[in-house]
Amino acid sequence: MARAMETHFIQESMEDIFANRLNLRFIHPYDLPNVLKIITKQTNINVEVLDEAFPIVELVNQLLIQQRIEFIQSDTKEPIDGGVIGSLLFTSSFAATNRNQQQFSTYKLTAIPFNRGNQRWRLAQLPDTISISTKTYELIQWSKEESLTCKFKSLSSCRETPPIQKNWQETCLFEILTDSNLTLCRIEHEMEKIFLQRIGQQWAISMKNETKCHRVTQLDQEQHAITTDNEITIPPIALLTIDRSTTWSCDHFLLPGITNDTNELIRIIDNRKVNYDDSKLINLYQTMSNDTRWKKIPYIPGNIQSMFEYLLTTTSMPTSTTTTWYQHGTTVAVGLIGIMSITSITLYVKLSGKTKKTRTSEMITKPSI
Repeated sequence: MARAMETHFIQESMEDIFANRLNLRFIHPYDLPNVLKIITKQTNINVEVLDEAFPIVELVNQLLIQQRIEFIQSDTKEPIDGGVIGSLLFTSSFAATNRNQQQFSTYKLTAIPFNRGNQRWRLAQLPDTISISTKTYELIQWSKEESLTCKFKSLSSCRETPPIQKNWQETCLFEILTDSNLTLCRIEHEMEKIFLQRIGQQWAISMKNETKCHRVTQLDQEQHAITTDNEITIPPIALLTIDRSTTWSCDHFLLPGITNDTNELIRIIDNRKVNYDDSKLINLYQTMSNDTRWKKIPYIPGNIQSMFEYLLTTTSMPTSTTTTWYQHGTTVAVGLIGIMSITSITLYVKLSGKTKKTRTSEMITKPSI
C-alpha cells in the first residue's frame, strides 16, 4: 500500500511537470523539510510564512523556472531490488538572487480616486508594485499582471524580475516621490462612486461627498454597553484607522475593525502638510484641495499623444493672402481671350451643322417625272 501511494504522487507530479505546471510534489514528505532548507540557502532567499494556509513549499514553488525529468538505466543487465531497471532524475531550476546585488525596498502603489468638479478621477498608467534601491536610486516596476507571480510579503525575491531602470527622472512616479510639480502625470475617469480598500492598518476611503459614521463597540455574547452620541464626519478622501474592538457604521458602508495586526505603515511623502503620527483620521481631501502644484493633466493614450506630436512637428499651417481683381491684370486678360475663343468656336460649329443638313436634303430629293 505504501509503495502504491508513493508511485501515485510521483505520477501526478510528473504529469503536471510535462504540462508545464512546475511543482515539488515528487519529493517524499519525509525529505521535504531538508530539501526546502537547501533550496532557500542556495538561492539566498528569505522565506517568511505569514499564513498557515499557504505553506512554505508553495512559496518555494513560486521560484521554479524550469524542470526536467530523465531516465537513467541501471548498469546491471538483470533487474535488481524487486524489478528496478533504472532511476528517474528530476532537475529543477530556481530563480536565485545575486548575493552582491544591492537591496531594494518594495512598495505596492494604490491610486486613490479624487474629485474634480462633478466627476471622479484617478491617476493613470501607474505601476502596481515598485522596488527602489536606496543607494543607486535604480527602479524596478511590475504591472498588475507581472506581480501576480510575486509574493513579496513572504519571499524576498520574485521569479520574474523586469529590467532595472536607471534613468527614470522624466516620469510621473519620479515627480510624486520627489514631491515635485506633477507635469507628467495623467488622469482617467473613475466610475465607482465609493472606493474602499485596506492598506496596512488603515482603510483608504474615497467618495464624492463627506459621510457620517457611528462607532459601534464589538461585544461578546450576552453583553451590552451604553453609548453616547459618537457621530463622526469623514471627509470625501481619507485614511482611517479603526481599533479591532470597534466597527464604524457609515451611511453607505460598514467598516470592521482590523483584527490581524501587521507591521505595514503608510508613508506620507510630504510631511509638511500632513501630521499622521498619532492621528486615526488623515484628511487627504483637504491636502489635495490646497495643493496648487498639481496641473491635473487629462489622460491621453500613448498612440493619440504620438499622433498629436507628429502633427505639431510636421504640419505647417497654410497662409492666405487677399488680392483685389485689378491686381491680376495678366489673369484677367487671359480669361477674356479664353471666353472670346469659346464663343467663336461655338458659333462656327452651329453654322457648319446647318450647312450640312441643307446639302443632305438636296441629295435625297427625287426628280419629278
